[in-house]
Amino acid sequence: MDWRRGWWRSAAVLVAIVGSDCDAAARGTDQAAAPGAGAQARVEAGARLIEARQYDQAIAELTAAIDQGAGTAEAYRRRGEALRKTWWLAEATADFNRAIRIDPNRADGYFGRALVNEFVGYWDQAIADHTEAIRLKPKTALPHIRRGGLYWKRGERDRAVADLDYGIGVCDRKIAINPNDAAHHRARALAHQTRGQFDRAAADLAAAIRLDPTEIDAYIERGRALAGKKDAEAAAKDFDAAIGLAASAIRRNPRDAHAYRQRGVAYNARAFALKHVEDFDKAIADFNRVIELAPGCPTAVLHRGQAHAGADHFDNRTDMAHFEAAIRDFDEVLRLDPKYVAAVHERALARMRRALRTQDTKLAEAAAADLSEMLRLVPGAARAYCARGGAYAVARRLPEASADLDQAIRLCPTLAEAYELRGRLRMALGQTAQAEADLARANELQAKLP
Repeated sequence: MDWRRGWWRSAAVLVAIVGSDCDAAARGTDQAAAPGAGAQARVEAGARLIEARQYDQAIAELTAAIDQGAGTAEAYRRRGEALRKTWWLAEATADFNRAIRIDPNRADGYFGRALVNEFVGYWDQAIADHTEAIRLKPKTALPHIRRGGLYWKRGERDRAVADLDYGIGVCDRKIAINPNDAAHHRARALAHQTRGQFDRAAADLAAAIRLDPTEIDAYIERGRALAGKKDAEAAAKDFDAAIGLAASAIRRNPRDAHAYRQRGVAYNARAFALKHVEDFDKAIADFNRVIELAPGCPTAVLHRGQAHAGADHFDNRTDMAHFEAAIRDFDEVLRLDPKYVAAVHERALARMRRALRTQDTKLAEAAAADLSEMLRLVPGAARAYCARGGAYAVARRLPEASADLDQAIRLCPTLAEAYELRGRLRMALGQTAQAEADLARANELQAKLP
């Protein structure tokens, strides 16, 4: 089913895609009329389909509802969520934008848009959206936990811990009232996993799986947690369970794109967590099927590129086939969406990993160019300056490497990786005292992690 054909016929949605650049006259169309009974019934049917994880059907139902006059914030927000789940991220953002313009007080609209921005690589925008969701509904767990996760990845550990602790506290209270609250078990698991508390994360995910044994993503998440605590045997069982559930869905419907998405993600997760190189090829086959069923989806191509890059990294062969396929996929993502920051970052990482393995300075230069493009898209990203500093070091451009690492530390004084890289660079340059100070600071920051 090509849901996009019916979707693009909706003039109202074409206005939504323009996003925040709409002029005042276009914004005037955002006032939603009360939907008829039939259209509202379709919105409710779409919500039930999302609850049943039948996302493609939900998109079709909600598109029909909108075309019949149910252009409400709720309809757009729900369709945005279904689009996000099926990896149509630009289209999801358009729907979240429309929901927010119709009702600026919808915390779930900001939260949904934050999740898209987070995945695509616009972390500052994601943090801003999570912050707005928290302002509107301050006593919710997931916006705090997701914002905390972004602070954690940016190296802002004090802010991260404050958000994660708050989110865990909300979950504790919700679960105390209702121990069968699977959503808050999974939210708390995410907070624990972010902090490296894998035992606690696995325990919460065990509760979530007990409450819903068919939730594929919960098995994948617990598999990652168990791999984190070095329990490879138990992790393998969870990845196997996720793969088995997705395979059953595919047998029931060989055109179930979402089942291929989930099985591909499970294969990829098992490959990365347990170093099962052969799983990358299985993931690639599933992502090929997703691309066949949903052509033109940048995120499906991104996932396939990550699998190719993983195979290149872990296989340690001189064969360039997986590396070249990864670069082609990341190039294709950027052809489909030139502002897809995550694709620029993944391409840089793939080039850097091979450059480190082969000491190929030209590849390191290409990685540095990718990271310059990333900085154009997300100016002031400390992680990009840190990574580009590393690329310049491999390319033997030591003054530029030093300048980038200095800038990364100025932007984020708690970024341990930047201190470690600068320390190693200074040691190589014979600046022993400064190098030792940087390495000591990196160790101090790492030791503070809970």
